[in-house]
Amino acid sequence: MEADIVEPCNEGLVGRVSSFFSNESSLSTVPSDFETRAACDRIASYHPRDSNDNTQKVLSSFIQYLPVEGRCLLSQFIVETSDDGTLFDLYNHLLTTILVPMKARGPTPGITPSPFSNNEAIKQEIAALITESPSRIEQRKLKAMCLERDNFQCMLTGFSDALADDDKKREGMTGDLELAHILPFSISQWKNTKEHHEIAQIWTTLKRCFPQISLGPSDINRPINAMTLFESVHSAFGRCAIALEPTEVDNEYQILILGKTFPTFLNYFLPKPNDHGHRLIKFTQHSDVELPSRSLLLMHASLAKILHASGMSERIDKVLQDREDIGCLATDGSTRVDELLFAF
Repeated sequence: MEADIVEPCNEGLVGRVSSFFSNESSLSTVPSDFETRAACDRIASYHPRDSNDNTQKVLSSFIQYLPVEGRCLLSQFIVETSDDGTLFDLYNHLLTTILVPMKARGPTPGITPSPFSNNEAIKQEIAALITESPSRIEQRKLKAMCLERDNFQCMLTGFSDALADDDKKREGMTGDLELAHILPFSISQWKNTKEHHEIAQIWTTLKRCFPQISLGPSDINRPINAMTLFESVHSAFGRCAIALEPTEVDNEYQILILGKTFPTFLNYFLPKPNDHGHRLIKFTQHSDVELPSRSLLLMHASLAKILHASGMSERIDKVLQDREDIGCLATDGSTRVDELLFAF
């Protein structure tokens, strides 16, 4: 069953964010439905620069699908912004610091400046915590840990690891299993001062939108950010064609199929829909290694909805593929941002 994507700006906001790195946000005033509608009205009053200007679609999708704390902060900023140019800058910033990096999962173009007034101080605090770029060598150990935790099976299809020793293989289908990061490994990688500052900015904006996330760049290879997935499921997860939305039950998720790029053959191997048409999966821990984080999977599901509701998912895929095909997306991230934005 394909996930329902509803019209943006239909839900109320219930909190205000006061910190980025704590697991529990401090909430103050509770905005009214009037304030929510005011944010949507402000977006609706924006005057697009041309037919390629996706500011309204992207911002309204963020308002609709961000978790409540992030929605509150973004809504308040939008309501207080009278200048269309600032809203355009906000759209560009969210595109280059969150949406493109989540889809690219590799070298990405440079990011655009943040329009938030307190951005620089927070970014410097985060940058000070980023002292070392995680190594891919660590992923070998992480994959082994997650395979054992996940019973040497894909967490969604149940496929057994085709490369596992005979005593570790399970009955049924086998396949090539891969280590899948929820937050992409690429947003923890930097080689020079410029890239270090860009990584700090990505995490600053990410935590502004998803303040419940306690993970930092140096934690990218922790088991809570990793899943064992069959290769085709991994690819679909990376391009946000499949997502896992937490239910009210611990470690239970509703499987969301989004867009047109999900391999339909996999439907036969996912859990069958229940009476309500929902595919549910409950994760089981087979070792003392932590299960994937509920907050991180909620973040991924929220961004998947934003990407598809705004129409940006396929557009970003196409632009990134075109840039790769013609060699314009430089491996050092030096691609001109204005050219990329023009394509969107």
